Amino acid sequence: MKSGNHRGMIPTGETVQFILGGNDIEKRIEILKYFSNEHFFFKNGILSLEKLKDGEPAMSGRIVMAHEWVEYFLTGDMPPLTFSQDFPATLLTTKMEWSDLVLHSYTSDLIKDIKNWLDHHEKLYADEILSPKIKQGYRALFYGPPGQAKHLQFLYLERIQETGISD
Repeated sequence: MKSGNHRGMIPTGETVQFILGGNDIEKRIEILKYFSNEHFFFKNGILSLEKLKDGEPAMSGRIVMAHEWVEYFLTGDMPPLTFSQDFPATLLTTKMEWSDLVLHSYTSDLIKDIKNWLDHHEKLYADEILSPKIKQGYRALFYGPPGQAKHLQFLYLERIQETGISD
């Protein structure tokens, strides 16, 4: 596929099928799994196929590699998340400590649930009986009016995840 601004060839799903599968139809069909929702590439946001207009062949979409993964593969470092329409949040820092935060007991218990998940999720995933029954990851939405220390809660959880240290 050619692009308006790019002078080289832009690979599509069909390109991958041809390079890896050649004329072997079974191999070409097997390559479809690389772009399925269940594949490692999709789950980790590494590769995807460009969305197409209705009626166009699915594998004719351009292969899109997420910018952060391109940078990671080229430099070895994941770039920090930046504020955008796709990621409408910014990282805030503070000199305050977790002990400075005053929370309602209910909110504190919810934060402790997340902390427990961060501390023990690897054990749960390793368990043969539990792992097929639980979803990967833990999502939390902090909401409320200004002044409720939502950013401090997030920073605390981030610190636990990065260092394993908790107050």
